[in-house]
Amino acid sequence: MKQKILRCSALLLLLALLLCGCDSTPQQTDSTSSGSGANTAGLEQQEVQTPEALILETAQQYYRVQFADPRNMIYVENAQVTENGAFFHGVTQEENGLYIGTMKISKVGEIFGSGSIRDGAVGLNAACNAQDTDCYVITSQVEEEDAQILYIGSESEPLDGLVSDGYGVRWMFPWDSGLLLLTDDGRSCSVSMDGSLSPVTALGMQLHDAFQSESGRIILLSRGDTPAFYTLEPGTTSVELLCAVPQELEQASFLPGEKWGYDLLAYDNMCLYGWNFGDDTLMELLRFETLSLSGSRITAMACLDAGSLVGAFVPMDGSKTRVFFLTKSDAPMDKLTLTIAGISQPMSMQNLMAEFGQMYPEYQAEYVDYRELYGDQAVTQLLLDLQDENCPDVLLLNAVPYEALAQRGLLTDLNGYLNGGKNLAAAELLPNLIAALETEDGKLYRLPQSFSIKTAVALSSVVGSRRTWDFSTFSEIFAQMPQGCALFPNRDPNALITDVLFHSYSQFVDEEAGKAKFDGELFSQWLELIRKLQDVPPPESESNTEALRKQELLLMPVQFSSAAQFDELSKELGDDMVAIGYPDGAAASFYLSNPVAIPANAQETKAAWAFIELMVSSVYHNDRSGWLCLTNTIQETLDTEVSSGVRQESADALRALIDTTDQVVYYNEDVTQIVLEETAPYFDDAISLEEAVQRIQDRVQLYLDER
Repeated sequence: MKQKILRCSALLLLLALLLCGCDSTPQQTDSTSSGSGANTAGLEQQEVQTPEALILETAQQYYRVQFADPRNMIYVENAQVTENGAFFHGVTQEENGLYIGTMKISKVGEIFGSGSIRDGAVGLNAACNAQDTDCYVITSQVEEEDAQILYIGSESEPLDGLVSDGYGVRWMFPWDSGLLLLTDDGRSCSVSMDGSLSPVTALGMQLHDAFQSESGRIILLSRGDTPAFYTLEPGTTSVELLCAVPQELEQASFLPGEKWGYDLLAYDNMCLYGWNFGDDTLMELLRFETLSLSGSRITAMACLDAGSLVGAFVPMDGSKTRVFFLTKSDAPMDKLTLTIAGISQPMSMQNLMAEFGQMYPEYQAEYVDYRELYGDQAVTQLLLDLQDENCPDVLLLNAVPYEALAQRGLLTDLNGYLNGGKNLAAAELLPNLIAALETEDGKLYRLPQSFSIKTAVALSSVVGSRRTWDFSTFSEIFAQMPQGCALFPNRDPNALITDVLFHSYSQFVDEEAGKAKFDGELFSQWLELIRKLQDVPPPESESNTEALRKQELLLMPVQFSSAAQFDELSKELGDDMVAIGYPDGAAASFYLSNPVAIPANAQETKAAWAFIELMVSSVYHNDRSGWLCLTNTIQETLDTEVSSGVRQESADALRALIDTTDQVVYYNEDVTQIVLEETAPYFDDAISLEEAVQRIQDRVQLYLDER
């Protein structure tokens, strides 16, 4: 059991190195384990009261940021505050072990690094500097097993007695005249500087986190249904309840805040806060986006003095740790503003803006979420702002009427940037994707952060060698399917119509010409077929894939974001799968993730293009699965999947599908709503097919004319 647990610790470290800054605290259950042979500290079972909601206030304080690249680069795992500064501890993976490093930081801009390689080490569990001596708890391989070893300078001491039932040392602090070790299941052990271990004491709780203030007391954060803060004072072995963790801070990371006038500082992805135990006010000290930082990339922070703070973060591209210094200022940093706007904010945006600010220090990127500000009037207000001085510099097109903006001349042709691009040129992009995105007159108004392939699959044994079909052929094949076979997994008419419009919108609406085409034969055929499908019973199979394989379905809509998805589905269908798409449409369509544009009235156009270059060409910011539009990156991604076990034939088939796709799916919420409203009475036998089609044609044409 010991070998398994300690190996997990090592794997967690390596995973942290790969994921660049994620929380490395292992997940535990909520049950309390005292550990074998541990004494009881006598924690009184005080009831933890549910905390009241905090009042959020914003500090009227400005900050400046300065970045540095330490010479002895390490992945920083924790910070230790001292009277005269801070120590950062971390590791770098080496061929024969780990480089265990320390950075001593006394003032802004001053970094001193030291460390050594520990052969056979596979994980750093805890670290601190005590009496000018670097001390570590390291997981090492000993006789083909993993063991925790305490190093005090060059001297070592095994910690077998502190590894119990899957738990081990996670924190270490200077304590009295020696050290204090804490395990994640809530056991403590004091150690003299010569390596002598005192008896183990059970604190009576499982620990989620622990940190030491400048005064020497240790703040403990417990696990459980109601997490709480406890304190452990120097010279004692028992803990005292402070208060429950406020709900507003349950997802935050913590550090000592005494030098800044708070019991603790806390930070999440967006902000840095100051808080005193039991107070009903939470002070928002700063928003990271104003300093080109993202809390999710920060691995450690510490206050240097009353006016400055130091932190370490890992860049999005996975490169080595960087250090940042924050200093209080009487005025904000003098920067140009790059305004990015959208109906909602993608998950990747905070990290994108932070990296952009680090690349271009003269700019401050700010995001405007129109849905949050204007609710149901978000699109209306955005359209107004695009035409005046409030126009943003970068526009995300999710849930935005792109075609209307292009027709009104509110977007910039990006070909001018691509043709002269240095970091992103037209020749680097997937040509058929760009062709599908261009308008009839050759204008390119948008680029996606990434894309996936949307199609419908059928069995080759059913549809033959064809790769597309018209509605007539499609209907003939469907008529020959076994009795009870359904066309799609979904029987709901509204869902079917929405899906058909999503895939075949261009068949019924010519946005550029402003012409509705619902009065053609194709749409009437779809409505007749969908009406018949209402009476078809659902398939008996437990999954859509099984239903398709058993010919209880003719078509299954799918979206491929990776070769692994394609390969797995092909295997499940006995390699009898073909991506054929919808009748009278393409075999597949590009599904765009976070399409982005530059408004025609944007002011910071050069910076806007630099931001788009970063957004659409960096795999590290793609927070959804899919491919970047860079041709070489697509192939590299597929090759990587093949090396991970995906069959080459599946990767080749998917690449062929990507290279032959020539249209983009488009969803117009207004048109879809008109169609759903006017088809409802037809499906209820209240009006004829001809009347339903004419109503839709007239209303959609009026909508296009008025827009």
